[in-house]
Amino acid sequence: MDAYREAEAFRFNLAQHERAHRWLPMLLDCYALVDYSVDRAISLSAEAVSCRKGCSSCCAHVIPLSTLEAVGISFYIRELLSPDIRAGLVRRLRTGVDTCLFNIDDVCVIYPMRPIACRRYLVTSRCCAPGENAALSRPEDILEPSREYLYAAVEMTLPFYPDGKHLPPDGKKAFEFYKKQNVLLSSVYATILGL
Repeated sequence: MDAYREAEAFRFNLAQHERAHRWLPMLLDCYALVDYSVDRAISLSAEAVSCRKGCSSCCAHVIPLSTLEAVGISFYIRELLSPDIRAGLVRRLRTGVDTCLFNIDDVCVIYPMRPIACRRYLVTSRCCAPGENAALSRPEDILEPSREYLYAAVEMTLPFYPDGKHLPPDGKKAFEFYKKQNVLLSSVYATILGL
């Protein structure tokens, strides 16, 4: 698939860390293909995407992520964020937050390692109102990137899971398996932060 080659342009490169963590290349490859599919959906859309840096209404939504994504976020926080930001995240967790823990001043501090759900949620026509879930209030304004690429992307992560290693190459089955690995991001904040 040419998409794999074209997705390289969207790949977050952490070569030194990828040698040390065998799971990291598969997660970064997965994210690159998802980001490529998002870019294609945007370029093929007649509508402009309203989402932009500083717009963080979606950060108040329930965010699913897989075990591998949780491991990736934990790694990113531990290895790549400054001690000050890590300490700030711990303080935020202890005092409670009503939006995503990783949204600080309307900026995602884990942006390169954000979950697939965050990468694929795109709203057109206008920005979301505070507290709005556009998927419910105006589903016609949700841009849907390719499911085929989503299936192929999550299929890349199967070797991480003992039960996933033996699944036949079938994108829909891979996606069903992936969804079974999902938890809510808010339910694993403490684990991700190593508390």
